[in-house]
Amino acid sequence: MRFLDGLIADARTEVENASIETLGPLLRDFFSHFDSVKEINGDFSLSPQSVARSSLRPGFIKIGSDFASSELVTRPGEDQVFIVTDSEHVLVGLPTILFS
Repeated sequence: MRFLDGLIADARTEVENASIETLGPLLRDFFSHFDSVKEINGDFSLSPQSVARSSLRPGFIKIGSDFASSELVTRPGEDQVFIVTDSEHVLVGLPTILFS
């Protein structure tokens, strides 16, 4: 377990999820190192088990969750991450989950 500025990260164990291969190169690399990342005293979480089609944004891939049932999503083959709560709002994303 490692602590990353308010986050707890568990080292990677073997998880079979073919959906990870649809992610961008940085996200695939991220999930090859971490089994889960969770916010301390918060709702933010990422895990290879979470990677699946988004239930909120058609055509997007869910990689985790955040506050109030929101999803952390990306487009197939890309690394830019968005927090979404529905299918209608304008997307404003982070360049990647690996930002400083």
